[in-house]
Formats: sequence, structure tokens, C-alpha cells
Amino acid sequence: MIEVLEFHYENLLQVLGPLPSHRRLFLLMENLRSNLGHEIEAAYGQLGIPFNAEFRRVLDYEDSDARCYSSQHAYSLTEFGLDAGIIERRFRAYYARHETFMAAPLAVGTTHAIPTRNQRKVIKEVAAC
Repeated sequence: MIEVLEFHYENLLQVLGPLPSHRRLFLLMENLRSNLGHEIEAAYGQLGIPFNAEFRRVLDYEDSDARCYSSQHAYSLTEFGLDAGIIERRFRAYYARHETFMAAPLAVGTTHAIPTRNQRKVIKEVAAC
């Protein structure tokens, strides 16, 4: 599992390295969930892709759906024989080399804070989804 993540990190750096900064774009999953419409519109703007009214309509619908999405999957690092220290040590060089990976330690820190099924139910009800 950790080897797959490392492959993807390395591949991202190799593929995106030669591109000018205005052609590189990284979107964090939590931002897509909380504000999909804004994130996609900003991405299109940065990449110079036209954004039309029909796409805006579809995106508004999907934005609402994204805010209400709740995965039924829950994993912990220990299920894979890992802990936050292993992840931090293994990927320290990536975090230091590139700002893209700076968010990864935050994700590792929250891995053990996955809501229980009942907590997810309450979160969904509060969000009125």
C-alpha cells in the first residue's frame, strides 16, 4: 500500500515538473467536498478552459451532492501495518521538496479520527443532506 502511494508521489513530481506553474493544479479532496463549484471554476480559470452556463448548472447540482457525500468506508493506518511516524519518515523528503505534499501530514493526523457510523449520521442530519 505504501509503495503505491510513493509511486504516485514520484510520478506526480516527474510528470508535472517540466510544466510551468500556471499549468499545474492540485485540488485537495476535502476542498472538493466542501466547495466543489468554487474549486472547479477556479481550476478552469487557472488552466484557461472555457466555463459555460450549462456546465455551471450541472456543477451547482454536483456541488450540493458533494457536500452531502459520506463514504461508508473507514480505514486506519494500523489495518495496513502503519502508523503516523512511519508515514512521516517515509515521505519526509516529498513534504520538504514540494508544497503539494505539505497537506499529507494533516491527513495522516486525522486518520485515527474517522467518525463512527452514528457520528456520521448526526453530521449528515446537521448538514441537512
